[in-house]
Amino acid sequence: MSNTPTYTDFLNKLHTILSLSVKALRRNGCLVLLIGDFRKKGVYTYIARDIRDPENTRLIQEIIKIQHNVKSNLKKYKSEIIRIMHEHVLIWKKGSV
Repeated sequence: MSNTPTYTDFLNKLHTILSLSVKALRRNGCLVLLIGDFRKKGVYTYIARDIRDPENTRLIQEIIKIQHNVKSNLKKYKSEIIRIMHEHVLIWKKGSV
């Protein structure tokens, strides 16, 4: 998925995967996704904002998880950017729409 040509293609593929995952859940089951944001050419992308709720689910929780041992801490940057030090844990519940 990380080699998907465009961000829109990535989101579409992710939505397909989430929808198929929901079909495997029992009613009132939970679907959990751990996903991180990214920065490319200085542009920050907040992925969680762009993820659509899979059909027949409701987002019940978003947890911000701190990342440890981040590789970007070892890299030297020309500008003083704030490194991405977190990930999002998104939790949907099936059949609670």
